[in-house]
Amino acid sequence: REPALLPGFGVPIDASTGGQLENREKYFNFSGLFRGFYFDAQYSQSDKEVEDVLPSVSEGTLVVLRALRLQVGYEKKFSPKIRVKGMLNYFFNRWNFDFDFLFENFYGIQTNGSSGYKADITGFYDPSPRLNITLGLSYNKVTDIISEYTVPAVGLYLVHNKLADGESLVHQALYTQVSYKLSDRFNIVAGVRLEQTPDYTLEQRKGNPNFFDFTDPNWGKYTTDLATYSFSKVQFIPRLALIWTFKEN
Repeated sequence: REPALLPGFGVPIDASTGGQLENREKYFNFSGLFRGFYFDAQYSQSDKEVEDVLPSVSEGTLVVLRALRLQVGYEKKFSPKIRVKGMLNYFFNRWNFDFDFLFENFYGIQTNGSSGYKADITGFYDPSPRLNITLGLSYNKVTDIISEYTVPAVGLYLVHNKLADGESLVHQALYTQVSYKLSDRFNIVAGVRLEQTPDYTLEQRKGNPNFFDFTDPNWGKYTTDLATYSFSKVQFIPRLALIWTFKEN
C-alpha cells in the first residue's frame, strides 16, 4: 500500500510479487467398502510461495504442507434396534517454512506439525421410532507435536518445542445421549459426557547464540526447559436441549 516503505525492508521501491506467489498442489484419495468394513486414505501436498509478515526479497517465502489421513471402520447391525460402529483414524501433518525477507540469502526456517491417532466406538439403540439412545467411547492420542525454528538474524538458534521424550497427549471420553421425538417438530435431547486429559510434559530446547561456531567450546549445546500440564480431573459435561425443526407447508 505504501511503496515508499519497501526499501526499509530490503525491497526495491518498484518491486512486484511476480514469481513470488506460485503454488503447486498434489492430492490423492482412495476409499472402499466391503462387508461392513470401510477404508479411506487421503494425502495432500502443497508447495506454496507466500508473503509472510514481511515483503519477499527474491523468490518468495516457501511453505510446504504435507497431510496424511488414514481411516478404517466397521459397522454392524445386530437387529432392527441395535447397531454398533467403530472407527480408527491416523493423522500426520507437517508445515515447513523457508522465509525470504529483509536481504538476499536470508536464512530462516520453521517446522510445525503433529501426528497421532483416534479411536471411537459407538453403540445405537432404538427401542421405538420416537426414542434413540447412544453410548460411545472416544480415545485420542497425539504422539508427536513439534514447533521448531531457526532465524539467526533475530537471535533464534534451533528453538525446538515438542512433547518431552516418552510423553503423549491423550484425550479420552465416555458419553451417552437420549433423544426423544415429542412431535414432528420437537425433539428433546439429554446427555452427559465424561472426559479427561491426563498429565503430559512439554519440552523446549534452545541452541546457544554460537551454536554454529565450531570454535566455541559450547557449540552444539542446548538449554532445556520442561513444563507439565496437570489437570487430569475428570470433567462432567451435561447436555439438555429442546430442538424445533422448521417445516414449510
